[in-house]
Amino acid sequence: MSGEHGYVAEDTLERLCYSLFSADLVLRSPTLLEESGAKELTDILVLIDDTAVIIQSKSMQIDLSEIDEVIIGRIINRQNKAKKQINTTLNAHRHKTKVRAQTPLDIAFELDWSAIKTRIGIITLNIPDNKYKDPEYRFQYPGLVEEHKGIIVHTFLINDLKQLVKELTTPADTLLYLKARYECIQSGRFVIGNELDFLAFYKTQYHTLREVLDAEKYSGCFLTPGLWEQYRDSRKNEIHERQKWFMNSIPYDRLIHELVTGVEHSVKLHSYTHQESALNYMKLVGKLNKLTRMERAEIGGKLLEKFDKTKNSKWGYFIYINTASKIAYLFLILNEDDREKRQKFLHYLSEQACHKISDATQLVGLATNGAAHKDHSIDSLVIENMAEIRGSVELDEELTMFKSAEYKSINEWRS
Repeated sequence: MSGEHGYVAEDTLERLCYSLFSADLVLRSPTLLEESGAKELTDILVLIDDTAVIIQSKSMQIDLSEIDEVIIGRIINRQNKAKKQINTTLNAHRHKTKVRAQTPLDIAFELDWSAIKTRIGIITLNIPDNKYKDPEYRFQYPGLVEEHKGIIVHTFLINDLKQLVKELTTPADTLLYLKARYECIQSGRFVIGNELDFLAFYKTQYHTLREVLDAEKYSGCFLTPGLWEQYRDSRKNEIHERQKWFMNSIPYDRLIHELVTGVEHSVKLHSYTHQESALNYMKLVGKLNKLTRMERAEIGGKLLEKFDKTKNSKWGYFIYINTASKIAYLFLILNEDDREKRQKFLHYLSEQACHKISDATQLVGLATNGAAHKDHSIDSLVIENMAEIRGSVELDEELTMFKSAEYKSINEWRS
């Protein structure tokens, strides 16, 4: 393998990570600062709130037409080398070694290791495969998931990741898929011929997947080769309709991407250091990225509804609760010329919401301009301990907002 081939593979992987995890959270080649000098921590590090995804890329120019034990051995050696490189990040986390990183949006900072509670490893293999389009003959590496040094490490082929981005388009969706992938493989109850067939099964028969995993006894579940191709062809119209619905998530995505401007704003106007402002930004966008594409579509539609409401009224608001992460998200759309007043109102509503919401432990608040304003700005806050707020801020008994939450369960096919 030439060095150039490896760099091209890393560039490809970085672009795929933008789709799987969002460019806001992707750190390419963060720098480990040791007494002996600076060196690369890992190929790519993705920070999603309190979760770090450690990614190592390996690229090989080999001929798969006559695969044998020698070729498999070479691939295993590359994978083992990648695991050793993942150890560098695990050791840096353990020793709290200084690491400098920069997002593709030019937000530079030093990692706060204390904020990371969960670590996941991913190894990617870039291997040319002339038979990849044939589901019965495309190469699949057998070692998909394993435990290593106390973390779960997934191995993916770059060819598969290029297809996965058609279905997994947020960090939350990707993390949920990784969790299901690990559970299914470790259970030993699934015979998985190739990655794409498992993805199709996960997307269309998740209830069956859970039944197999949760059953006390189960003989096994065999995934027929070609399930992916069948899914993408037979459900073409449904996929198209789903994608149209997912377009409702654009307002939510836009809010996240616009938050990057707040880093310099906080430095200039609120006396934060660049490090403090950058870490606050990464914490905020990390929590906002814990919502799936389906949830974003629900929220995006609600954002547009509340924005339209402000054409005839002063303001609109709503709360969305993600029960998995126990994070409540408060959105305020307000016609207010005085930004300081808007900020205070956001703080007031958020603190009062802490009294009204019992099934969340954290709250993220966002406030933006209503329809009466031509300019656009965003205010935000993060409450990481709602119980603490309940103990220190009194409930306004006259406040009539925050009705009891109505819970519903739907899937991305809206059924």
